[in-house]
Amino acid sequence: ARIKIGNNTITSPTNRFEGIVSGLTVEVKKEGNATVTVSEDYSKVSNFLSDFVRRYNAVVSQVNKLTAKDGIFQGDYGVAGIKSELSRMLDKLFAEDLVNIKEDGTLEANTSAVNSLANSNPNRLKEVVTDLQSKMGSYAIRTSTNLQTSSNDYQSRIDQIKQRAEILGEQLLREEERLKMEYAKVEVFMNRAQEVMDRLQAFMVSLSEATKKK
Repeated sequence: ARIKIGNNTITSPTNRFEGIVSGLTVEVKKEGNATVTVSEDYSKVSNFLSDFVRRYNAVVSQVNKLTAKDGIFQGDYGVAGIKSELSRMLDKLFAEDLVNIKEDGTLEANTSAVNSLANSNPNRLKEVVTDLQSKMGSYAIRTSTNLQTSSNDYQSRIDQIKQRAEILGEQLLREEERLKMEYAKVEVFMNRAQEVMDRLQAFMVSLSEATKKK
């Protein structure tokens, strides 16, 4: 198949022509003339920012929950600091008014601002998104490694506590057995002592009766 664009003729072994324009595939249905209009589609950028905001808010909400009153990380500045670390990477988004921040630290995407910047300065939009991906990517890897290290440290402590608890449990069982044996001995001694007391009492009664007869 052949297709002519302006003065250029392009051939293909099939009716599909790929790579004429980056990201564009043309499929020829029949002979004739046609006008193809190509325009930039920034919907993926909007979708990316919306998805980013959703994931960002999920992280911030979880941090809020964990560091709130009675949360397991209440007062832990390492976990609470995740919010401030994340927010510092949003300067370019804030500068272009692409997102709005709420009182609890979560974000709200400004779709109209995204579309406006895409039309007026697409290179700037690309720069903002690329910068965000780079910073967030490296931070996510670094934070994931740190959190995994902390998790391993906590797990190691838990394992040590469990091991000590098992040792103490075995010691308590041995002590319980020893006390049971001691109690059994005391019980035998008390029974024998009671027998002796009964005999003494019987002897005293007999002695008293014998004294009366005299």
